[in-house]
Amino acid sequence: MVNILKTIFFFLLEYLKVNAYFRKINKGRIKVLMYHSISDAGLYFDNSVSEADFISQMNYLYKHYSVLKISQEGQISGYDSTKVNILITFDDGFKDNFTIAAKVLARYQFSGIFFVIGECLQRGSPPAFVNSKMYKSRESQAYKTFTTNDALEMINMGMTIGSHGQTHIDYAKHSFEAARSDALISKSCIETQLGVPVELFAFPWGRFRAKHLEPCKKYYKRIFTTQHGFNKVDDTVLFRNEVANTLHLFCAASGALDFFIDLIRPRAKKLN
Repeated sequence: MVNILKTIFFFLLEYLKVNAYFRKINKGRIKVLMYHSISDAGLYFDNSVSEADFISQMNYLYKHYSVLKISQEGQISGYDSTKVNILITFDDGFKDNFTIAAKVLARYQFSGIFFVIGECLQRGSPPAFVNSKMYKSRESQAYKTFTTNDALEMINMGMTIGSHGQTHIDYAKHSFEAARSDALISKSCIETQLGVPVELFAFPWGRFRAKHLEPCKKYYKRIFTTQHGFNKVDDTVLFRNEVANTLHLFCAASGALDFFIDLIRPRAKKLN
C-alpha cells in the first residue's frame, strides 16, 4: 500500500507540473543522482534500474536538464545557470555499468562518474559484500564488476572513474585509522591500475563519521555522500539522491522530493 501511494504521489507531481515548477526555482543548482546496477529490477538487486527505464530516464534528462561532466581531476564542465544541472553517478562498478550504462550515456553525449572498489577492479571480481553463495551459482556473472581495461575504455568514452574504497568497508563501523587507510590505499590502487588521477570519492555504504571528511579531503578533491539535497559548483562534499524508478527520478531531479522530505525530516548540514 505504501509503495502504491508513493507511485501515485510521484505521478501527480509530474502530471500537475509540480516538478516543472521546482526545476524553475532550482535553476543553477546541481543535483547528483546515484545508481547501482542497470539490470532487470529486483532480479539480482533491489536497487537496480532496468535498461529500458534507464534509457527513458536519460531521455527525460536530455529534454529538461543540463548534464555535467567531472574530469578525473575533479573539474566540472557544462554548467548552465538557466537549468538544474545533473551529475550522474554509479556505485560499486558492476559489469553492466560498462556494458549498458556507459554506452547509453555516450549515446546522449552524457558523462557519468563510476565509483569502483579498488580490490575488484583488476579482475572484475564481485564485491566482498555479495553473499559468497552467489559466487558459486550460475548467476554469479551478474555480480561481477568491470575490469581495468573496461575502465580505460570508459574513460576514452568520456566517463570518469572515482574511488568507492579499497574493500567496501563500512567506515562508520571501523576505526578512524582503518577508514583513513582504506581511502588512501584505494586511491593509490586505482591510480596505479589506470594511470590517471583519481580525485573523486564516494563513501562505501554511504556511511561515515564527520571526522572522516577531513582526511578524505586531503586525498580527494570531491567527496560524495548519500544524503539528499542540492549542491554548488565549488562544493567539496556533495549530496546525492538515489534513483529508485522513473517517476522517482522526475521529482528527485527537480528538487520537489527534497522539499517534501524536508517537511518531515530536515536535511543534514553539509560539511564543506
